[in-house]
Amino acid sequence: MGPSASDLGDFVQSLFGRNFVTPSATVFRRQVVADVGPWDTFQWGEDISYWLRSVAAGKQFQFVGGCHCYYRKNHAGAMTQTLSAMLEGVAEVTKRYMDLPGTRPRTCREYQANSYALAARFHAMADTLLDPSADRSRAPLLLVKAWQMRPKRVAYLWKATKIWCSELLRRQKRQRPVKKMPSDNSSILAAA
Repeated sequence: MGPSASDLGDFVQSLFGRNFVTPSATVFRRQVVADVGPWDTFQWGEDISYWLRSVAAGKQFQFVGGCHCYYRKNHAGAMTQTLSAMLEGVAEVTKRYMDLPGTRPRTCREYQANSYALAARFHAMADTLLDPSADRSRAPLLLVKAWQMRPKRVAYLWKATKIWCSELLRRQKRQRPVKKMPSDNSSILAAA
């Protein structure tokens, strides 16, 4: 879905809430690359990083309505197959640009906290067969990062503690030695 009128009206701030700039439908001048540099080599979020770096370099954006590319979802290797890691990566990238001119620090912290919390939720709840990047043990750390952005939201700490404790118990259950029961052969030998 394309940007709304409010997204376009508050462009820089709205990028923190939702990356609606589609790389495959974006055209920019060669001078932008000369001034901003090449794309980052992050595994996740290199597109939002480039848009935010462009904003920091004072580049202007123009929206052209309409459909300009086709996007295929759920093919092998698609980012949607690694959603947990992608959400976490985008949260990390956007954190670097929270102090851009034209942004509201409080709103950026709120978006950032929401991004970390959403990434934590996906890590904690995703089926690893559908999303191999999901790692339940990552969720508590991401929730602590969300809390650091919004310290009054102690629910983030509560959820982090709950997930951490359940992961600890799950690991302990897997590590418990299994008691061997005597086999039928040993009881026959003892009776002989």
